Amino acid sequence: MVLDKLLKFPLTPKLPYVVARKSKKPYMGKALEAEVISITTEVPQKLYIDEKDLSVLEGKKVALVDDVVSTGAIVEALKKLVAKAGGQVAQIVAVFTEGDQEKWQDATRSGHLPVFKE
Repeated sequence: MVLDKLLKFPLTPKLPYVVARKSKKPYMGKALEAEVISITTEVPQKLYIDEKDLSVLEGKKVALVDDVVSTGAIVEALKKLVAKAGGQVAQIVAVFTEGDQEKWQDATRSGHLPVFKE
């Protein structure tokens, strides 16, 4: 599995995970939320973590996994959510990073994308 090679710890099917959502679903109860302005939308939006997932994060070191990390706005919002849930971000994993490559030296990634300007 590709993620096994990217992560600094083995990925197993039994490893718990939590999904942060961009809209609050009725089943989420008292979900945690954080506001973010993403480079892709450029408008304020919120990220939510289901209240049923909070126990998965509490007292745990977690890896944040995203497809593309550019400005870091989503990563920062996720860090806030993990902290609110009582967890600690130990690693950032992305398929690709883009933008300032120096900013993402600590992120585990498969590659870095150039930013094309008009």
